[in-house]
Amino acid sequence: MLSFRIFEGGKAEWDKFNDANNPFPFFHSWDWLALLEKHSEAQLKKYCACEGSELAAVFPVFEFKKIGRFGFSPPPGLMTPYGGPVGSSRAANFLVEQMKKRIAFLRFSCVPRNEFDFGRKKIFSTFILSLGGGEQLLWQNLDKKTRNLVRFAQKQDQRVVEGGEKELEVYLEMLAETYKSAGLGKPSNEFIRSAFKSFSGDGRMKLFVAEKDGELGAGALFLYGNRKMYYFSGASFRRLRYLKQNNLVQWHAIVEASRNGLEEYDLMGANTPGVREFKEGWGGKEERYFLFEFGTAPVKAAIKGITLVRNLVR
Repeated sequence: MLSFRIFEGGKAEWDKFNDANNPFPFFHSWDWLALLEKHSEAQLKKYCACEGSELAAVFPVFEFKKIGRFGFSPPPGLMTPYGGPVGSSRAANFLVEQMKKRIAFLRFSCVPRNEFDFGRKKIFSTFILSLGGGEQLLWQNLDKKTRNLVRFAQKQDQRVVEGGEKELEVYLEMLAETYKSAGLGKPSNEFIRSAFKSFSGDGRMKLFVAEKDGELGAGALFLYGNRKMYYFSGASFRRLRYLKQNNLVQWHAIVEASRNGLEEYDLMGANTPGVREFKEGWGGKEERYFLFEFGTAPVKAAIKGITLVRNLVR
């Protein structure tokens, strides 16, 4: 019989279960969840379902009690696409039913390939690229437009280098300009700096930047774990976009990841026109992930008016 509990184990037990049961485990990892809690206004609750003494599912939920008992997984506004329960389908359904009894509103998104059925859902997409087969196969799988843009960028006497904290500050300027030109609210500099400080030292986050004549024009942040790479964010200065440096950065990251034996690259979202076309060109397979919401109609209507809640998809 399944039982509902607060997870009382430690990092090693949590990450071992997550790695074994989650096809894309990075955003459920102990360290990433700690980062999210540090930068959100919510309290992280790690719920679990157990079969006897054995873990059957886990569910990290960020609860906002100042505005009523509302739960999110992941929390909004922190550049994290996936959350939700991880484990067996039966245990995951059990956890969701328990949570629906305990909080007024629950929103969560599940990782690709974890196609749990919790009822009515919103369907979103991402592109996931297999990194096997070598550089030649990866090149052949690019669409014609993307290959041509990479070729063009390679001929412009520019290079891609891995950046540190100094380059990160320039990248944050690129990001501010990119989001402003798109009419979007910019992600928190403090959150990005904190993520870079916490995850770059051991190679779980890398910044690649394109440089021409000593000037940085484009860059991207990538996450790494469990032989997978994730496209965290990308940006460029408008005045240098004619150099197609974003394409050069992407190709550099893909080739490096393949050479280092990584297996898959999740471009993390394909739901915005323009962004979707850019990501589609790298030869990945389109895969679905789901967003679920539970709560009464008045509560859902109130949620829409709270500026704290931002779009969870890219």
